[in-house]
Amino acid sequence: MSAVSFAERAFYPPVTRQLGGPQSPVLDALASLARYIPAEGLALYIAVAAFAGEVPWLVTVGLVAALALTALIVVLTWVDARAALPEAEQPGVGRLLLTLIVIMAALIVYVSALAGNPITSGIPSGTTAGGVAVLIAAAFLSALGGRLGLERRS
Repeated sequence: MSAVSFAERAFYPPVTRQLGGPQSPVLDALASLARYIPAEGLALYIAVAAFAGEVPWLVTVGLVAALALTALIVVLTWVDARAALPEAEQPGVGRLLLTLIVIMAALIVYVSALAGNPITSGIPSGTTAGGVAVLIAAAFLSALGGRLGLERRS
């Protein structure tokens, strides 16, 4: 998934779609877990980390750049939604802040599961802890995303 689709689900009203074919509980569970991955920021971080090699400060700069890119995408999607929707359906600043907090936390959690990241690099078995954090965060978000107001669209 991507930060754009994450933000669109949070800001635009629900769209109902009926897809043909049998439903698969396994595919539904995987789709709900993948729904909250901010792919653009994660891809930027991975690219910078790959080129940074053994330069730790450059990897940290990559993480900051990934967070900034993700925030920019969410804010631009929010601005687009406010321009496109009638006033009664426009997402407020509270929804923007909640979406920013959740997607930034998700990006940090996903980065913490990658080898050589600046978040868990000093912790023994840090990437294992990051992987466990990813599973917990993804399960939490897929279970509570709608209640938090992050699922206006299906």
